[in-house]
Amino acid sequence: MSITPPGHNTNNFSEVAIRIFKDEVLSQTLWLQPLPANLQQLLSVCKASLDEFAQIADKIYEVSGCNLTIARVESKPDQVEMDAIKAELADLKNMVKKLSVSQYSHGRIKPRKRSPTTSKRTADKNVESKRLCW
Repeated sequence: MSITPPGHNTNNFSEVAIRIFKDEVLSQTLWLQPLPANLQQLLSVCKASLDEFAQIADKIYEVSGCNLTIARVESKPDQVEMDAIKAELADLKNMVKKLSVSQYSHGRIKPRKRSPTTSKRTADKNVESKRLCW
Protein backbone atom coordinates (compact mmCIF):
# COMPACT_ATOMS: atom_id res chain seq x y z
CA MET A 1 0.00 0.00 0.00
CA SER A 2 1.58 3.29 -1.04
CA ILE A 3 1.18 6.49 0.91
CA THR A 4 -0.13 9.60 -0.79
CA PRO A 5 2.11 12.67 -0.67
CA PRO A 6 2.19 14.20 2.82
CA GLY A 7 0.34 17.41 1.93
CA HIS A 8 -2.53 15.66 0.16
CA ASN A 9 -5.11 16.10 2.94
CA THR A 10 -3.56 19.08 4.69
CA ASN A 11 -6.25 21.66 3.97
CA ASN A 12 -8.96 19.78 5.82
CA PHE A 13 -6.61 18.70 8.56
CA SER A 14 -5.18 22.16 9.18
CA GLU A 15 -8.60 23.78 9.42
CA VAL A 16 -9.92 21.19 11.85
CA ALA A 17 -6.71 20.97 13.89
CA ILE A 18 -6.39 24.72 14.33
CA ARG A 19 -10.05 25.01 15.34
CA ILE A 20 -9.70 22.20 17.88
CA PHE A 21 -6.26 22.90 19.33
CA LYS A 22 -5.91 26.64 18.61
CA ASP A 23 -2.20 25.92 18.66
CA GLU A 24 -0.31 25.55 15.41
CA VAL A 25 2.72 23.89 17.06
CA LEU A 26 0.56 21.11 18.48
CA SER A 27 -1.22 20.77 15.14
CA GLN A 28 2.14 20.45 13.36
CA THR A 29 3.29 17.81 15.84
CA LEU A 30 0.16 15.76 15.25
CA TRP A 31 0.48 16.24 11.49
CA LEU A 32 4.09 14.95 11.54
CA GLN A 33 3.37 11.70 13.40
CA PRO A 34 2.18 9.51 10.50
CA LEU A 35 5.04 10.65 8.23
CA PRO A 36 8.19 8.56 7.71
CA ALA A 37 11.05 9.27 10.11
CA ASN A 38 13.24 11.01 7.51
CA LEU A 39 10.46 13.51 6.69
CA GLN A 40 9.73 14.08 10.39
CA GLN A 41 13.40 14.92 11.00
CA LEU A 42 13.56 17.42 8.15
CA LEU A 43 10.23 19.09 8.86
CA SER A 44 10.71 19.33 12.62
CA VAL A 45 13.26 22.17 12.14
CA CYS A 46 10.99 24.25 9.89
CA LYS A 47 8.97 27.19 11.16
CA ALA A 48 5.93 27.48 8.91
CA SER A 49 2.16 27.29 8.79
CA LEU A 50 0.54 23.92 8.16
CA ASP A 51 -0.08 24.83 4.52
CA GLU A 52 3.59 25.75 4.03
CA PHE A 53 4.54 22.63 5.97
CA ALA A 54 2.50 20.53 3.54
CA GLN A 55 4.13 22.17 0.51
CA ILE A 56 7.62 21.57 1.92
CA ALA A 57 6.76 17.94 2.73
CA ASP A 58 5.38 17.38 -0.77
CA LYS A 59 8.51 18.89 -2.32
CA ILE A 60 10.81 16.68 -0.20
CA TYR A 61 8.68 13.69 -1.14
CA GLU A 62 8.95 14.51 -4.87
CA VAL A 63 12.68 15.29 -4.81
CA SER A 64 13.65 12.25 -2.78
CA GLY A 65 11.83 10.00 -5.24
CA CYS A 66 11.27 7.53 -2.47
CA ASN A 67 8.42 5.15 -2.72
CA LEU A 68 6.89 5.15 0.72
CA THR A 69 5.55 1.70 1.38
CA ILE A 70 3.92 0.69 4.61
CA ALA A 71 3.79 -3.03 3.96
CA ARG A 72 3.81 -5.41 1.08
CA VAL A 73 1.96 -8.68 1.31
CA GLU A 74 2.74 -11.55 -1.00
CA SER A 75 -0.49 -13.24 -1.95
CA LYS A 76 1.15 -16.28 -3.59
CA PRO A 77 3.33 -18.60 -1.53
CA ASP A 78 6.43 -20.01 -3.16
CA GLN A 79 5.09 -22.64 -5.58
CA VAL A 80 8.09 -24.97 -5.19
CA GLU A 81 7.67 -25.02 -1.43
CA MET A 82 3.92 -25.60 -1.77
CA ASP A 83 4.49 -28.54 -4.15
CA ALA A 84 6.97 -30.09 -1.71
CA ILE A 85 4.48 -29.78 1.14
CA LYS A 86 1.74 -31.40 -0.97
CA ALA A 87 4.04 -34.31 -1.91
CA GLU A 88 5.02 -34.85 1.71
CA LEU A 89 1.38 -34.79 2.77
CA ALA A 90 0.53 -37.41 0.14
CA ASP A 91 3.40 -39.62 1.40
CA LEU A 92 2.16 -39.31 4.97
CA LYS A 93 -1.38 -40.24 3.93
CA ASN A 94 -0.08 -43.38 2.19
CA MET A 95 2.00 -44.34 5.23
CA VAL A 96 -1.01 -43.99 7.53
CA LYS A 97 -3.14 -46.01 5.14
CA LYS A 98 -0.54 -48.83 5.01
CA LEU A 99 -0.23 -48.86 8.78
CA SER A 100 -3.99 -49.06 9.19
CA VAL A 101 -4.27 -51.95 6.75
CA SER A 102 -1.33 -53.89 8.23
CA GLN A 103 -2.60 -53.47 11.80
CA TYR A 104 -6.02 -54.66 10.76
CA SER A 105 -4.76 -57.75 8.95
CA HIS A 106 -2.25 -58.77 11.66
CA GLY A 107 -4.38 -57.84 14.60
CA ARG A 108 -7.43 -59.87 13.69
CA ILE A 109 -8.27 -62.75 15.97
CA LYS A 110 -8.65 -65.90 13.97
CA PRO A 111 -11.63 -67.99 14.99
CA ARG A 112 -10.79 -71.17 16.91
CA LYS A 113 -11.87 -74.52 15.62
CA ARG A 114 -14.89 -75.72 17.43
CA SER A 115 -14.61 -78.76 19.58
CA PRO A 116 -16.78 -81.62 18.45
CA THR A 117 -20.24 -81.78 19.95
CA THR A 118 -21.02 -84.28 22.67
CA SER A 119 -23.12 -86.43 20.40
CA LYS A 120 -20.23 -86.76 17.97
CA ARG A 121 -17.83 -87.58 20.80
CA THR A 122 -20.19 -90.27 22.02
CA ALA A 123 -20.53 -91.64 18.52
CA ASP A 124 -16.74 -91.66 18.15
CA LYS A 125 -16.39 -93.65 21.40
CA ASN A 126 -18.95 -96.17 20.20
CA VAL A 127 -17.02 -96.63 16.96
CA GLU A 128 -13.78 -97.06 18.87
CA SER A 129 -15.32 -99.55 21.27
CA LYS A 130 -16.66 -101.62 18.39
CA ARG A 131 -13.20 -101.90 16.92
CA LEU A 132 -11.72 -103.22 20.09
CA CYS A 133 -11.99 -106.84 20.93
CA TRP A 134 -12.60 -107.97 24.46
